[in-house]
Amino acid sequence: MTSVSRFFLLATLVFSSSVVALKLPNNKLQTQFQRALANEDFKTLAELKKNDITLPQVTYPSSIPIWLSSRLKALSFASPTLIQSSHQTSPGSSYLCSPPGSGKTLAYLTKLLTVLTPELRSREIVRDPFTGTGGDLPPLACIILPTTPLLSQVSLIIYQLLGGNLRKPKSEGLNTAYDDWVPGDTLNYFKYDGPKHCKVKVSLEDDGWWDCDILITTSEWFKENHSEMPATCKNVIYDECDDDLSVYDIVNNLQVDKTLVYSTPSFTPTFDLPWFNETVGLDSPPAFIPIESDPVSIVECTESNKLFKLIRYLREKGTPQMVYFKTYKEVKKALPMIREGLWGVHNVSSLIPFREGGFNPVLQVRQAS
Repeated sequence: MTSVSRFFLLATLVFSSSVVALKLPNNKLQTQFQRALANEDFKTLAELKKNDITLPQVTYPSSIPIWLSSRLKALSFASPTLIQSSHQTSPGSSYLCSPPGSGKTLAYLTKLLTVLTPELRSREIVRDPFTGTGGDLPPLACIILPTTPLLSQVSLIIYQLLGGNLRKPKSEGLNTAYDDWVPGDTLNYFKYDGPKHCKVKVSLEDDGWWDCDILITTSEWFKENHSEMPATCKNVIYDECDDDLSVYDIVNNLQVDKTLVYSTPSFTPTFDLPWFNETVGLDSPPAFIPIESDPVSIVECTESNKLFKLIRYLREKGTPQMVYFKTYKEVKKALPMIREGLWGVHNVSSLIPFREGGFNPVLQVRQAS
């Protein structure tokens, strides 16, 4: 791999399936329910409520290592959600976008461990088979998260995927007791066949890049220390990247080989987007300044001002664009839909808050490389 593989949460690709009759697990039931709700398919919704319906069964592709497939089944993820199955089939850099709770985190972690398995196996050899010590090596991947609660959440998921077993509390309250380890448990380490002695490190303050296989950190830490990132760290995942777009730009420029240009995946959402029939403004059409400059031009939206028309125009234009609105209320309604519709085709390069008393740019987009 000669360049940084970037896994962002912005768009999905196609998947294959076979039709069987089954009792749906919770994660698949949730995905199918969202699709039926978006399409107003009330008959399917009624059948889904009974959890007894014949629907396409989505399975993990054969590219996933056997150990990881077994581990996912042991963790009750035997049937992937739509976003998880789609992401595994996407080549190179990927953009994921789907509703909350649809399984984006497990989607990128599953693909990451699939890519890293050969190198994790080789690192296992240089470490002590009993203690796991030795082999002070730089990370193979970096996961960037916006908040510390997400750090804990993702760390625990990776811990379980790599053979760890969490103790479950017997009861809730101040004096919480924990169950003893259960011999023969499906999550027992001795039934785990994946890479052993993997080191996952969380960096928050002065911790460096070294002595780990996977580094998990916040966007603030990454902005301060990205210049020291070792060349081995060729897999960068930026979760919730719209929370801090400056980090997105940093990651976007971390290609080792500048001659390689990634092809941008087509934007295929996992549900019907609401902006096809939404108007741009609540009270008035977007304001625009009738001038053009290089390399930025001003978007002029006329007639019915449908958001779908505006987004299609932005996607077709090859030069950077600026969109203006008259009121902050219009901005709040239109901006999330515009950003969602442009992912995969444009990068949001700046979001400037609307200010009363003047025409200030609200959204500036540039065509993705």
